[in-house]
Amino acid sequence: SYALTYKLLLDLVGVENVVVTGYLSGVPHAWNKVKIDGEWLHLDSTNNETNSGVPYMYYQTNDETAEENNLITDNEFWIDSEVAQFDGTSSKHDYYIVNGLEAKDASEVTKAMIKSLKENKTSGIVRLAEPNMFSNDVLMHSLADAINQVAPDKLSTAQLYQLGLYYIVELN
Repeated sequence: SYALTYKLLLDLVGVENVVVTGYLSGVPHAWNKVKIDGEWLHLDSTNNETNSGVPYMYYQTNDETAEENNLITDNEFWIDSEVAQFDGTSSKHDYYIVNGLEAKDASEVTKAMIKSLKENKTSGIVRLAEPNMFSNDVLMHSLADAINQVAPDKLSTAQLYQLGLYYIVELN
């Protein structure tokens, strides 16, 4: 298990962590919560690109963002009074926020995707701050605008993938 191996590695370097169980999009799953700056944040070594194709999908992610992206903790191995001691609410370490890849409006979608496409050359990724922020037409226009600014010759062949709040553009 990735989660147990990651726990072992963190234990060896003295970083507080626990293995968490629950569901990812309805499928049984295990991952870690790591104590960072006194707060417990999600870190999913299994799905940080290995299985999902979304880099750093859950990397120092708070509880709210994890739940919005269908990572649901169950209480099977914890009693209710114990679960609360692993709460995580801060976003200050979240990969997508730290790297300017989370968007709160349509203009931020375009800006974040341009940044990601320029850095990665062949693909880009952006995460929406919350579900159903705007219509699909507005989202597609923002993503197309980003592609057009970075690689206008790839606009007609670019592919778009979605996983929860994550949008991935691949330039072909």
